[in-house]
Amino acid sequence: MECKNCELRQRQYYCAICLKNHLRDFRLQTHHFSSDRDEHVARAFRAFKSIESSHLQTRAEIARANRSLEQLVDGLAKVRRDCESKRDRLRTLREALAQRRRTLNAARLLPPQSQTLTKESQELSVLSQTIARARSGLVQELVEVFHVVEVGGRPAVGGRPGAKGEWTIGGLVLPVPGDVRRYPPDHINAVITDTIHFLGLLTFYLGIKLPFEVSWSCRKLGVGMPWIGAGQGGESWAKCVSSCHLPYF
Repeated sequence: MECKNCELRQRQYYCAICLKNHLRDFRLQTHHFSSDRDEHVARAFRAFKSIESSHLQTRAEIARANRSLEQLVDGLAKVRRDCESKRDRLRTLREALAQRRRTLNAARLLPPQSQTLTKESQELSVLSQTIARARSGLVQELVEVFHVVEVGGRPAVGGRPGAKGEWTIGGLVLPVPGDVRRYPPDHINAVITDTIHFLGLLTFYLGIKLPFEVSWSCRKLGVGMPWIGAGQGGESWAKCVSSCHLPYF
């Protein structure tokens, strides 16, 4: 077989010399290409490193920009909420100011109130004095009608202490608790009845309300059996909540 390089006819495809040369050339090419390859790999690595570093830097900048954007969005939302609250407060203040202006204008149209108030206060004072005199007269008449007087006793004279007398109502002596049994039952019943009647008229004339009320079983004063209980209404400060029989002697 003829060699393609040296054209020597032999049974091998290549002769030994050509094979050596071929191997040497192949090694040289391999070394040259490996050098080029290493250089290209180094260039590619350097380029990749630069691209990677720039990419990481870009991503960091993007993340920083996103955080800044989120902060700006939160701040914008907070500013909007503050603006809304301030708008509402401003609207409320404007309405209040307008209402005050209307009230002031309406007040300016009214006549001076000082003289009117003075006149009304004087009339009220006169009315109060009239009512007080009327009540005083009614109480005096009531005392005279029931003949509530103190009998006996003596005033303090010359440094000597005075002595208290006995109170009477309707000509009947009001016994003190220690002298109750000295008087007959009819006397005690009459005194209690007159006292109840006197207190009822006195509270009516004065316009006051007692914590306890006395009622009669026949719904008429002095008729039937008397009962005492808490006053009617929710403002009564009486402690007794149920009626009890008023003992007679």
